[in-house]
Amino acid sequence: MRVVILGAGPAGLTAAETLRSLDRDLEITVLSAEPFPPYAPPAMAEYFLTGREAPLFWKGKDVFDRLGVQSLQGTRAITFEADRREVVLEDGRTLPYDRLLIATGSRLYAPIEGRDLPGVYNFKSLTAAKALVERVRKGEAKRAVIVGAGFIGVEVAILLRELGLEVTMVEMMDRVMPRMLDEETAEIVLDVLREKGVEVRLNTKAAAFVGNGEAEGVRLENGEVLRGDLFIAATGVKPNVEFLEGTGLEINWGIPVDDFLQTN
Repeated sequence: MRVVILGAGPAGLTAAETLRSLDRDLEITVLSAEPFPPYAPPAMAEYFLTGREAPLFWKGKDVFDRLGVQSLQGTRAITFEADRREVVLEDGRTLPYDRLLIATGSRLYAPIEGRDLPGVYNFKSLTAAKALVERVRKGEAKRAVIVGAGFIGVEVAILLRELGLEVTMVEMMDRVMPRMLDEETAEIVLDVLREKGVEVRLNTKAAAFVGNGEAEGVRLENGEVLRGDLFIAATGVKPNVEFLEGTGLEINWGIPVDDFLQTN
């Protein structure tokens, strides 16, 4: 039996490990759009600050070799043909399967105008995060604006301050990390951010990323524009499912499944 797994994040990797533990002869292929071994997104900030790879590649760079799993890194699936049981790759090749697992994860998302402008970065992807940090280290960016003060937004704010940027964080709620922390604990995190030099604007709603062909500022609901050199959209996450449109797969916000994680 041939199993194809789309996505090499923690979910895809765990699935590959589990399948291999159940069947040593199963043919398993894992596709990843990123040109890296499986990595842990929460460890990216530490990696950029310290250079330590062990926490980032927490299962080891050779994990798929050890499992006897074929890994296609830097390979993007653009659709699949359910009737023919084939995944169609970006370069036109097809990959046959008997079972297909979709584990393509999500990306940072802000449901405001201009979120797709160049210069708005997704720090949930190692590729995008590397591009952002490279700009900073080349001296191409001095000011950053982060929309959203959740866990990732706070982590990125501290990282960019450590790299020497002026950082402004905008949060529509009355505290940082509002979905994770109570008021007292959030106040402690807020104090740490401000001690590190992060400007935090609470009860402030962003209306749009603005710019002529590239993001140049964040327009607030009150009309004020916060200028910067790079921007992070970090108010939530959005599933990576757009490439599945037109396949016959039922798609809502994500992919509806039954109790066995099977799709329609």
